Amino acid sequence: MIRNNVDAPFKDNLITVQFTKSGAKVAQGPKAARGKEPAARAKLGFGKGSLEYWKKAVYRRKHASGGKRKEGGSYNARISHAQERREIGLGTLCRKEAARKALELWLSIQCHGWEALEEGFLERLETEDSSPKEELVGTTYGEYLSAYVDRPGISHLTADDNRRKVLTLVSEVAGIPRPAKKTSLERKKAWRKKVESVRLVDLSETDFTNWRNACFESLSKGRKCGAMSTRTSPMSVNALIRSYKSVFNEEHRERLERIPLPDPVPGLKMRLLKEKVARYKGGVDGNALLEKADRELREEHPESYKLMVLALAAGLRRTEADLLLWTAFDFSEGCIRVEQSQFYGLKSMSSEGTVYLQPEACSFFEGCFKRRTGDFVLESNRPPKRHLVTYVYYRAPKAQNVLNRWLRKNGIDRPRPTHELRKEFGSLINERYGVYEASRALRHSTVKVTESHYLHSKAKPIVRLDFPK
Repeated sequence: MIRNNVDAPFKDNLITVQFTKSGAKVAQGPKAARGKEPAARAKLGFGKGSLEYWKKAVYRRKHASGGKRKEGGSYNARISHAQERREIGLGTLCRKEAARKALELWLSIQCHGWEALEEGFLERLETEDSSPKEELVGTTYGEYLSAYVDRPGISHLTADDNRRKVLTLVSEVAGIPRPAKKTSLERKKAWRKKVESVRLVDLSETDFTNWRNACFESLSKGRKCGAMSTRTSPMSVNALIRSYKSVFNEEHRERLERIPLPDPVPGLKMRLLKEKVARYKGGVDGNALLEKADRELREEHPESYKLMVLALAAGLRRTEADLLLWTAFDFSEGCIRVEQSQFYGLKSMSSEGTVYLQPEACSFFEGCFKRRTGDFVLESNRPPKRHLVTYVYYRAPKAQNVLNRWLRKNGIDRPRPTHELRKEFGSLINERYGVYEASRALRHSTVKVTESHYLHSKAKPIVRLDFPK
């Protein structure tokens, strides 16, 4: 029998409201029935015979927590018939399945009256083969991650990296000890199998919050956090949280809606730890660097020179440049259209966009296009395999290695010298057109990312005052 909560019987949770002819109402039952009408009573734009109506009409009771009113527990529905209204618990945490149950309940009650509740209708819903509660309880992290990794449109490398981070996070929240790094392959497989068998409903939002707070406390005292001895900074903790939220974001959940999930998914309310912002500090003179590269790289290392122009004049990422096809160029418009191809899955949906080139850069690539020997802008004998593997792979690693050595030799001594050129590109766009155009040219998801990591203003704002001589 469906219940309003796990412990109380269905009939004990009925709330009956009778409507008199004058329109006055007399409430019987707990005080929870009184007060404001739920959102279900608002005009929803659909008839009650529509599933869309009940998707908006079902609701969860609110309770006091920490001085605030929060929703919790299973979904409920309020159904009216024969001048009587009852609140009925639907016994599921999934809004979509709650709506389906509410619709079937409403249809049955309209046909058979309130007697439908006493004829085993609720029990039949619970025992159907498609019972959402059974599926929901049985949904494990392993089942969802398997479907996520196989989803089209996600690069193998990104998907596998997110999968590993989610398993690491779940293992620590669930208290499953991670085997030592040099342990046997069998023990590692056993650990992974155990973590993948954890059900989403086995963990609560509080469990994730406690893990996050424990990490914060450990790091604030200068100790390592979690099972990894190398996790000594907020960035490594935030990497796990970001991957978890990315895997369970709304877009992926909608694409994988065949897999029933709790609503809400536990862990999505975790806040990131405060971390030191790695701001771009400049130090790159783009014009001087390009002039010197024209003398030293253009003839001797043409692919490295092309890579430098793509990063500095177009702001392309290393992987985007490595797998850039000539078909991405529109020489009549003077631009590069960065799009997903059969060899490259975009880093994010916002990574798709158009980058405009200055005439000199466009002429340079048009000349390279006429001398091309293949489909890719960067010439290399290595085949494109990034879309097939789960490790870092580049078609033209020699071009990148040569350029990185040359950039370090010329003053850009950073962990990723080529990426510094992309940051300089963003700073130059910002100086001339502003931060919003810079964010759009860099194809960032938010302006905050651009401001925090990619911009360095060369302007020196100085207050001019009339100081006495």
